[in-house]
Amino acid sequence: MTPQLGTPRQFAALRQFLIASQYTEAAILDRLEIPSLSRIVHLRTGGPQADALDWLIRLFLLEETLPQSWIPTEILEPLRALALVAGEEDITATVKLYPVQSLYLISDRDLSGRSGAEHVFSAISPQTEEFLQLMPQSPCPACLEICAGAGAAALLAAAHYAVQSFAFDVSERCRAFTEFSRRLNGIENLMVKRGDLYAPAGSQTFDRILAHPPYVPSLRTTQLFRDGGEDGESLTRRIVEGLPNYLHPGGRLYLVAMLAEYPDDPIPRRIRRWLRDAEREFDLVVVLRKACDAGTFLFDNCAPEDLHAWRQFVDQRRIRRFRYVNVIVERHREPDTAPLTVVREAAEDFSIADAERSLGRRFGASPMPIG
Repeated sequence: MTPQLGTPRQFAALRQFLIASQYTEAAILDRLEIPSLSRIVHLRTGGPQADALDWLIRLFLLEETLPQSWIPTEILEPLRALALVAGEEDITATVKLYPVQSLYLISDRDLSGRSGAEHVFSAISPQTEEFLQLMPQSPCPACLEICAGAGAAALLAAAHYAVQSFAFDVSERCRAFTEFSRRLNGIENLMVKRGDLYAPAGSQTFDRILAHPPYVPSLRTTQLFRDGGEDGESLTRRIVEGLPNYLHPGGRLYLVAMLAEYPDDPIPRRIRRWLRDAEREFDLVVVLRKACDAGTFLFDNCAPEDLHAWRQFVDQRRIRRFRYVNVIVERHREPDTAPLTVVREAAEDFSIADAERSLGRRFGASPMPIG
């Protein structure tokens, strides 16, 4: 089921009820005694009826079916009108609905049983939580989230620091869910479009591009939010390749991905090669994070019938490890600026400010260039 784009009054009624019920990150973490919302999948369900915060958690986060009598009629009506719940005597949520920082988002339920390509991945997964924590909060005229999924980064940008924000995703279901969240939060400065990577942009350029693309190596695409081609780099590569056309001078790409480590083709060199003839127009910071053994990763993430083909692939390419990386690519404001490449290993207390300071030329740090 897809949520319905109801009336402004229905969205406002739901938003006001969520706020009045203290359905916030802080209140949920305190009530459940967990450190982050991504830990909620490990909790037990069930128990007696309590207050509104309790049944909101159990309905939209723990994905329980609840008696209709638990839910006040005045809020059950907009929940039904917006197609967020189903059932008569017993009520089941059709989506996950949850706070992300100061906003409310929806995505597909973990227990939805959806196996199609267009599953809308949760914005309270560990991966997305890390992505959002790494995003800068400085003012920005035009911000684009590409491969937006549930649209969390674009929504937060629109709410807090971007004059105009954009969310692009190839999935129509992702577009519909992000548009629903935009209306639920009363955000006016976000444009949500469906299209392949930069296609909806036309000739527009952006001051900031945020990307957390699908990066799991895959022989075939079965889940749009997950599968990234044979080496997992297909979408990441195309995002970087598009920067000369879509990143404004002085603008930056902030990227979280997983890339293969080849013995004779370092990750920074490969990223620069993706920029092609324009590579000297860009500075590059690569922050190396967790490394995963290629064989172990593929065994854990690939279908059993594909393992033989995968072993042949990684052996032919001489891939031994995959590396989670944070990447910043900045386009020079001045055309004659010499390019800078910086590589860093992430410490436990790593922050986006640390990576930005690595650019040295603009932030006064001592860069560690590589050849």
